Amino acid sequence: SNEPVPFLQVLQDAVWRDRKILLTYRKSNSEMTERVVDPLGLVAKAGIWYMVAVSHGDLRVFRVSRVRDVVLLDEPCERPENFDLEHFWAHWSIEFQELTKVPLYTATVRVSPVLVPVLPQLRGEHMHRLIESAPPPDAEGWITIPLEFGSFEHARGYILSFGPMVEVLEPQELREGVKQFALGIVEFYRERDG
Repeated sequence: SNEPVPFLQVLQDAVWRDRKILLTYRKSNSEMTERVVDPLGLVAKAGIWYMVAVSHGDLRVFRVSRVRDVVLLDEPCERPENFDLEHFWAHWSIEFQELTKVPLYTATVRVSPVLVPVLPQLRGEHMHRLIESAPPPDAEGWITIPLEFGSFEHARGYILSFGPMVEVLEPQELREGVKQFALGIVEFYRERDG
């Protein structure tokens, strides 16, 4: 569906020139909002344009067709350190699909203090709330939080991608599944290297 995006050109210009913008935006509930944001990049997915931007300190995704006005400001854009648009978008897309369908699989995990600060960038801003409402960190600084996934396979793949920075506490089948998969990788290379 090629939605009309009258402000796409202006947004591209803002991204290119690394400038903050004053954005007038119609939210999905039709409420109009005005805010100053730092535009970081534009992405097209299935014919729909999205803008990734920092708004009030959080990484947000805006649908370009809902933009009602854009004013380029004379202030440089503030980019989060180590921001990678492709990486963020890949994780956000998964997240978005997960949020728009009923989560089928919940896992309780321990998260390394190294990973905690970047979780909201990877899994979306609702992670801030999860982290804030988590019990205090343990002696090693790890926090315990619930994560929701669409399936066992998705949970296993996602958790494996963080290596030793995420530990599954429950369900036991997922803990075992992650462990067996990791052992399988080790075994595979062991055989290859003879």
